[in-house]
Amino acid sequence: LIACSLYKDTAYSFAFSTILGWCYYGEKAMEYLKGKKWMLVYRGVFIITVFVGAVVQLAVVWNLADIANALMAIPNMISLIVLSGIIAKETQKYLWNDKLDDTEEEG
Repeated sequence: LIACSLYKDTAYSFAFSTILGWCYYGEKAMEYLKGKKWMLVYRGVFIITVFVGAVVQLAVVWNLADIANALMAIPNMISLIVLSGIIAKETQKYLWNDKLDDTEEEG
């Protein structure tokens, strides 16, 4: 009985700290992108999103999370394509030309 209570308390603590962490990271990203005046708007959208996530069916929440993760991959893929030439040059420079040990001397 005590173990079940401890497990439940641990799960609740993890969920709550995760929500706080994501809220903080999102606020900082919004502040960087739009400035401090958008923080209140972000908080409102975040609170509504948390509420909706708590009351809808779990399958819907997972589907929305999957969609969000897929949408985050799009700018990353574009960045990889745009930077592929630079990545190839740097890889050639440091890995294939045996200059891996020279990095300490350059910095």
